Amino acid sequence: SPWSGMSANLIGAVLPRIAGTDMIIALTPYGKFPMQMDTFISVGYKMLQPLGHIKPVFPMPGGGTTQGHLEDMIKKFGNDVMIAAGGAIHGHPMGPAAGARAFRQGIDEVMNGVALKDAAGKPENKELKAAIDAWGIYEEAKGGIFDLKG
Repeated sequence: SPWSGMSANLIGAVLPRIAGTDMIIALTPYGKFPMQMDTFISVGYKMLQPLGHIKPVFPMPGGGTTQGHLEDMIKKFGNDVMIAAGGAIHGHPMGPAAGARAFRQGIDEVMNGVALKDAAGKPENKELKAAIDAWGIYEEAKGGIFDLKG
């Protein structure tokens, strides 16, 4: 970094792992924080990659994370990822309990290999559908431009 002289990987992944953390909240490019996608992915992988005898830590992406980001985050980081969710729970159109259920529905469906767009169409996932209708499903657009698409 031209400001600190240290890389995001060092500050955001390596030093916390050396200090013994179990999980690290990682800023995302999805919402209110200015994290670039390549930095986000690189820092997340540094949390998971071998580092001598030091165990990997859980990446915990947060900051503008909605139910529509679940598929992308699980594809990028695998099953060992924690989801930092706040606004997409409390701001859910059906209330906070529905927001939490929508995350659970989305996680379960993606973990079972079901795409979010298909999961949102199931009658039992009405909370997930409301979240997807409100915030969309994150997709990486062709040409390297990132956007939320419903």
